[in-house]
Amino acid sequence: ASFYSLAALYHADFSYIAMSVRTIVIAFIFVFYVSFIGVTKTANSVLNVITGIGVLGIIAFCGAAAGLLKPIGVFLKPNADLLYNYFFTFTNAVLIDFDGFQLIRISGYFEEPGALAFYITHALVLNKLLYNSKRTEILLIIAGCLTFSLAFFLTIIIYYFFFYIKKKHVWSLFLLVCIIASSIIGLEYIKDANPLIRTVYSISLDRFKSSSDDTYTIKGDNRSDSFRDGVKYFELEPLLGHGFNNVNTNFTDYNTASIFGVLVSEGIIGLIIVFMPVFYLCIVMLLKKDRGIKIYIAKLTFILLINYIQRPYVSEVLSYLFIILIIQLSKHLKPTVICTPSRFIALSN
Repeated sequence: ASFYSLAALYHADFSYIAMSVRTIVIAFIFVFYVSFIGVTKTANSVLNVITGIGVLGIIAFCGAAAGLLKPIGVFLKPNADLLYNYFFTFTNAVLIDFDGFQLIRISGYFEEPGALAFYITHALVLNKLLYNSKRTEILLIIAGCLTFSLAFFLTIIIYYFFFYIKKKHVWSLFLLVCIIASSIIGLEYIKDANPLIRTVYSISLDRFKSSSDDTYTIKGDNRSDSFRDGVKYFELEPLLGHGFNNVNTNFTDYNTASIFGVLVSEGIIGLIIVFMPVFYLCIVMLLKKDRGIKIYIAKLTFILLINYIQRPYVSEVLSYLFIILIIQLSKHLKPTVICTPSRFIALSN
């Protein structure tokens, strides 16, 4: 909060005052919950809300796919995108309307599918620390996949290798790889059969193909320009950045949705302040004496970090609450939890 207040004066940008107030409000809310409800119940509540949003999104996706659900309203976002209200979920991506069939990318009650995938990733980490419930995990993964977020697909591959690849599972892994490979070959072969299959192909496999545009590595890449241009703008104001409103005004074509977006807006000092909770989580991990717990937390931290590289919104209200809860749960993580599914962690609140 103090940094945002100083940034408001330094950049003559009073949008930082709102950020400062938001940080203070989050702190008060967290202190209230910890004091009167407890970390465990608060974490359980947040996890249930995100899981519930994911389940509603699954219902909406299936309803739209079956032609049983249509938008009940359409909203115009400030950036001129249309946000469709399917009651159970929102989306700004209705990919196809074919004979009553609607293929949508679910967004939950957030502004776009990538945001839902971002919070589902946090929920997966929270579940691993809180209950390690397979049912919750499966629901979250299904909902995350229905966002068709490229970042989520890459994250879930790493997640699977971190927690489910063991020597005794080598044949199961081989079978899974064969199934995936067969599905990819089959989809590649029938991709032009009809508009539906062509659309599914375009938002899945096709996004991993090399891009004809030299700006991007693969077709689904929409972050390379943020990294490339970010280096150029960052070098001009490395310590405190250009300021949030200055970036929006002077660099209108710049995409701030990457780690360099923070460096361009707030500089190195701002990056350290914004990511301080993440650094603290790393310290919590390093101070753990049990090697198994240390590795377990390191895996979960890495899952978060690969998401923050392309969506560095640590200071948003919900993601900030998530990271604080993850830190508190990591502090009290027991060895029995990381190897026993559905085991509740008892915390001394």
